[in-house]
Amino acid sequence: HNHFVPTALTYQQNGVVAPQRGGPLYRLAIPAFLALEHIGFALGVARRALDELTTMATTKRGQYRTISLAERPVVHRFVGKYDLKLRAARALAFQLYEEIWHCLTTDQPVAANHQLQSRALATYTTDLACEIATQAFRYGGGGALFQPNILELLLRDSNAAAQHIMVTDVAYEAYGKEIMGLSDC
Repeated sequence: HNHFVPTALTYQQNGVVAPQRGGPLYRLAIPAFLALEHIGFALGVARRALDELTTMATTKRGQYRTISLAERPVVHRFVGKYDLKLRAARALAFQLYEEIWHCLTTDQPVAANHQLQSRALATYTTDLACEIATQAFRYGGGGALFQPNILELLLRDSNAAAQHIMVTDVAYEAYGKEIMGLSDC
């Protein structure tokens, strides 16, 4: 059925129309609004995958392995390196959205650069979540293949999120053009 919805009751994608309810957050244009949700999801998936790998490595020994995952330097390197990458991405997300929130709560416009950064950061955190979930799944061995296994779920969910139009290489390209001063090209 077709139903008419008055414009005043819709979410305006341009970020210019004042929200009818919901507060300053709803003044965001679509890129930064959706990026915030993608970033949170990706950071959560990635953190859970690292935590699950750490728990698994210290509590289980794979079949036919002479040493546990917790004894393998390659696992130490992976966990250390990706914990830092994940924490850095989280810190950048907090910094960016604090800047955006300041604009929203002081009635300043959210800069186009903030929109570009938010989308690029959503793409980066989603890519990072896929990397972490994929490697954690691989370290999980054959048991990770079977449902229900959290590593299988995290691998599937991170890759499903990566299919969203908001988190594509186009986001990196647009942000790169902005950094290089080529955004008007």
